[in-house]
Amino acid sequence: MSLIYIYLFCAIIGVGLIAVGLLTGGHHGDISGDIHTDVTAGTDIHAGDNVDAHVPTSFWLPLLSFYFWVFGLAVFGGCGSLLSLFGISQAITFPVSLISGIAFGFTADKILKFLKTTQVNSSIKIDDYYGVEAEVVSAIKKGKTGKIQFFLKNQTVEMLATSDTEQDLQIGQKVNIIGLNENKLEVIDKKQLGYNDKKLSE
Repeated sequence: MSLIYIYLFCAIIGVGLIAVGLLTGGHHGDISGDIHTDVTAGTDIHAGDNVDAHVPTSFWLPLLSFYFWVFGLAVFGGCGSLLSLFGISQAITFPVSLISGIAFGFTADKILKFLKTTQVNSSIKIDDYYGVEAEVVSAIKKGKTGKIQFFLKNQTVEMLATSDTEQDLQIGQKVNIIGLNENKLEVIDKKQLGYNDKKLSE
């Protein structure tokens, strides 16, 4: 079977899934089950921030990302179809299309996730954070910045966080939010905090 049919099939599937995503407002999860964060409060990492070097595996291997596959398929199929129609040899068409699809899929995945995580939801006020239980998703060492993830007002939130505790806060560890400083949350080990978790009715 000619590769042109494979290119066309991939292009149709990729463009079709992108169209579905646009029509449904992008409410789809990653195939990997990774949780997308919908809310932050100015959590961009600036040059002066001392961020822990831990990087989630998904940063290097976005192969289970919905965005990676749909955009990658669309570009791979579209590029392959166009080059084939212009009579370009498959020895050139296939590797060029494959590399273009992987590169564009990876880039689209990173850009869209970045835009999604920098969205600000005005329904969450500063006071709503205090006392909320969170989970460390990027290790927090003393004097360094990590990340926490928590659920607040029916939304999954991921924000930069710091801690003054002597002991490092490891990935998966439970913490409580005790403050907000320069767009970064201050947290403390849940075991060191003497009050119950904050329950949100909304």
